[in-house]
This record gives sequence, structure tokens and C-alpha cells, in this order.
Amino acid sequence: MPTISDTRDVTSYLKGFAITVVLINHYVNYYVTDTLRWYAHGTVSIFFVLSGYGIFYSLNKMDTQSKNKTAMFLGYFHSRAARIVPLYWVSLIIVSLLSRQFFPLKAFLMVKASGPYWFVIFLVHCYLVAPWLYLFIKRFGQKIYLVSIGILMLLAHFYYSLVLSANNSGGYFVYRHLFLGHIFLFALGMSIPGIIPSEPGKFANKILAAVMFFIFAIALFYTRHTGMIFPNSEKYFAFLFVISSFAFCLFSISSNTVPPLRRIFILLGTHSYPLYLFHHSFYAILSKVGILKYRSLQGTVLMILLFPVFVLICIAIEKAVNRFIGCVQVSEKCTGNGKAVVRSR
Repeated sequence: MPTISDTRDVTSYLKGFAITVVLINHYVNYYVTDTLRWYAHGTVSIFFVLSGYGIFYSLNKMDTQSKNKTAMFLGYFHSRAARIVPLYWVSLIIVSLLSRQFFPLKAFLMVKASGPYWFVIFLVHCYLVAPWLYLFIKRFGQKIYLVSIGILMLLAHFYYSLVLSANNSGGYFVYRHLFLGHIFLFALGMSIPGIIPSEPGKFANKILAAVMFFIFAIALFYTRHTGMIFPNSEKYFAFLFVISSFAFCLFSISSNTVPPLRRIFILLGTHSYPLYLFHHSFYAILSKVGILKYRSLQGTVLMILLFPVFVLICIAIEKAVNRFIGCVQVSEKCTGNGKAVVRSR
């Protein structure tokens, strides 16, 4: 039976694949052609599902170690904030310095931000509801939880189609033509740790994983724009997009196999968050110094050659920020519990 330690490489690999698609698509959009837009926007669905998968284990661990639910909630929100906020702020500051256009306060407060930062804001939405989803799973079980998610998806779709879209409102919470689509992906991801043990071996099928990826690719294509097949066809493919994203991750994790280029994609997946935050700055710097130019083969080759340096810089920034946060946390503990520290010596 796959465990969190068994599947860590698989989830890192999937994240590495997803971030690679994002980096390539954003580069192509800005420096090659803008006819291939919205692939990166859809590929991050894998991050939403895998985030839900990992968060369930984090909450479950905190639940067993905490004295009560309040302590669990506080510990969870503290750990999530320490993980995403400092690096996010560093990225905003770097982008502001490069563009000489500073972000408004609501961007730093993670309420709303332009450009690729929409993903971080949407991830915050998921993190905010995660403890309640966890408690629902523990209280009612997997079957009722999954049925409830399905019903809520339909209600959200009808509410957006009949009410919000008519008033041109609610768009900020729409992902891939589905109202609260990112939260539903995250919620389905949180169900995976309970599905695999309940049906051991049932979902360990590499062929089905490949089939689901193919279906995911189709849904990804037909949700890029509105009415690609018939009027409002994107809204129907939105459900297929969510289900196939979830199923692809489920079968991949259950199979517990890592395809070729293992080390590269696992490395990129392990550090996918800083790569996502800083890749636009990487492109912008190369453009400012004249390396990157529109449809320049030489610029593309130089960018690829410099990419490993960019990865190492992202890893260094992430480690430096984590080290700083760790020092602050240790300092706070020592300041708040000085007597206890003296006694322990």
C-alpha cells in the first residue's frame, strides 16, 4: 500500500512536470507566439490536487499531535503562512524593483494580485478551507465527502451560470470556467489519502493513468477559450477537466511509479514554488540585458543554458528565507519561554 513516504517522489515528479509546462508556456507566450496561451493556466490544476493530497497528511499529523482542534488550526495556519508568505513577498519586491511599479497593499495581503500571482491567491483560498474539509472527511467519511463535493460542484456551476455570469460578477473565483473550480480540485485531492487505503491496488494502473492524462489534455485544450466546439462548450468540459485532473493524479500516485527524467523533474517539483514565483523575473532580467529577444533562437539557447543557474538561485533563496523564518521562530520560542529553556539545560 503506497504511503506518503512511498509517493513523495511521485508527487514531486508530477509537480516538476507541471512547473516545466508552466515555464515553457509562459516563455513561448512572451517570446515566441501568443497563440498557445492558457496551457499553463490549466496545468496548475495538478498543483491544486497534489496540494490537497499533501495538506491532508499535514492536518492528520497535526491532529494527532495537538491537544485540541484549536491548536491544530493555529499550527496549520502558522505553518502554511511560513511556507508561502515570505517567499511571495520577496518575489513581489523583486518584481517591483525590476518593473519600477510597486504592487498595492492588497497584493501583499494576498487578497488580489495581478499576473501569475493569481495562482498564489487561489492557493490561499484552498488553504483557508482545508481544515474544514479535513474535519468533514473525519466526521462523515470518504463516500459522503465525495458525493457532497459532486453536488456542490453542480450547485456552483448553476449558481455561476444563472446568477453570477448574468451580472458579470464572481469571475475572480472562477477557475477554468468553473466557479470555485480550484477549491474543488483541492478538495478532491484531500480525498486521495483515504481512497487508496480503502481500495488497495484498485487504482494502481499505469494504463489508466495514461488514459486519464490524455483525457486531461483534451479538456485542457477545450477549456482554453469559450465556445470552441459549440456555445458554452467550455462549461461542460470544465467538469471533465476537474475529474480528469483528479483521476490522473489518483492513478499516478496509486501506481507509485516515476517515469523517465526522474531526478530532473523531482528536483524541479521539490522547488516548484520558488520557480513559479521567480521565473518571470528570470525572463525579465535576461530581456533587460539583451539576451532574450522576440523569436530569437540564440536567446532561447542561452536561456536554456542559464536555466540551471536560475534553479540554483531559486533553491538558495528558498533556503535563505526558510533559514530566516526558522531563526525567527527559535528566537520567539526562546523569548517567550526563557525559564523553560534554562530548566532544560
